Amino acid sequence: MRRILRYKPAPAMVVASIALAIALGGTGSAAISLPAGSVGTAQLKKNAVNSSKVKDRSLLAKDFKAGQLPRGAKGAKGDTGSQGPQGVQGVQGVQGVQGPEGPFPSGDIPAGKTLRGNWIASGNAAGGSELAFDTVSFGFRLAAAPTAHLLAPAAPPTPECPGSIDAPEAAAGHLCFYTYSSPNVGTRFTCNPINNTCGASLTNRFGTVVRVTSVAAGSYYSWGTWAVTSS
Repeated sequence: MRRILRYKPAPAMVVASIALAIALGGTGSAAISLPAGSVGTAQLKKNAVNSSKVKDRSLLAKDFKAGQLPRGAKGAKGDTGSQGPQGVQGVQGVQGVQGPEGPFPSGDIPAGKTLRGNWIASGNAAGGSELAFDTVSFGFRLAAAPTAHLLAPAAPPTPECPGSIDAPEAAAGHLCFYTYSSPNVGTRFTCNPINNTCGASLTNRFGTVVRVTSVAAGSYYSWGTWAVTSS
């Protein structure tokens, strides 16, 4: 049986072996170096990138969650923009339907309509036969001049004047003067200013004038209500 000899390396061999190991280690390190641009998201561990690994001012606002970035100061108000072009003109509306005629006719008042009012003719006479007048205007035009009736105080109703001092009425085509009182008054007439005439029944389509005369010196007057009905 052969005898195995124990080998003891020389010091020079040990130094050469260490140098060879160092040389081989450097070559191995160089062999596993990664080329530029070869590391991506898949090669990074979670939380591997921190502030020291990120270039200052290289990230965008969209890289952060809502509320992570502090709100900046409010900017100054901008200048008012120029006025925009004028819009297209709207469509003209449809003309409305004409309403019914109002209570004030432009022509003659309708037949059968009654108008009413007050009247007084008064004066202070120095003697008898002095004149006093009162104008009675209908306010509306009648189709024809009415026939006038000057009723005495407390006179009974008539077919032409069926009303009273407090409820004056007149038949169609008639003008009725209801008298409350008529002290110191003699004659009473109506007058038509259009032709300057006075008489028992002188009127026109717009109204009339009541003329009274005094009996003696002193105050005299005649007054009451009136009604006229268009024919």
